[in-house]
Amino acid sequence: MTWNATPIGRGRPAGISDAEFFTNHEDLTEDGAFRLLDTYSTKRAFYVAREALSGSHEDVGSVSAVVVSKEWTRSEFGWKVEHETLNPAPIYTTIAMLDRLTPTEDLAANIWRERATAFAHRPVATVGDTIALTEPHKFSDGVRRGTFEVVGHGEMHSLDDGRTVRIDDWREREYTIVAVAAQPDLLGLVTVDDMAAAETASTLF
Repeated sequence: MTWNATPIGRGRPAGISDAEFFTNHEDLTEDGAFRLLDTYSTKRAFYVAREALSGSHEDVGSVSAVVVSKEWTRSEFGWKVEHETLNPAPIYTTIAMLDRLTPTEDLAANIWRERATAFAHRPVATVGDTIALTEPHKFSDGVRRGTFEVVGHGEMHSLDDGRTVRIDDWREREYTIVAVAAQPDLLGLVTVDDMAAAETASTLF
């Protein structure tokens, strides 16, 4: 599927939700052939469980998943619609939505459902844990980094080069927890030197 884009304001009014923008959008309803049963929105994607109303595309009454990848610029909103039969990359949806999907014999769709289910049940990293991204992230300085200590609110400490970086959507990415946070040590208080170092550390996006 190809990417589509529309101006923010004129094409997509500022402040409206993904659900408001896509509920009756032809990319998802396909001229009334489908209706949306459930939706879930994240920073990177909009997930939809939709029911087939006519048999021209899928069996009437069947429920399948559609993933809408999203990108924002200062002036445009972009999206790409992929049916689960394409095994889309985003998988950060809910168990409740996955439970609404009816059985399918499509291999790619079942692979996507298995990936999404496993992701929903994965151990969730918390502040202080160390994670390794399945796919390293390329930052604005052109460097790819993949191993981080979770600091909080999107801030990460790169163990690749010691830089303080930011990945707002890290929770939506596939990762492995390689080390859990140590238990708090009341004697290990933050020092003035630690605070000074944190203030001077550069943050990448």
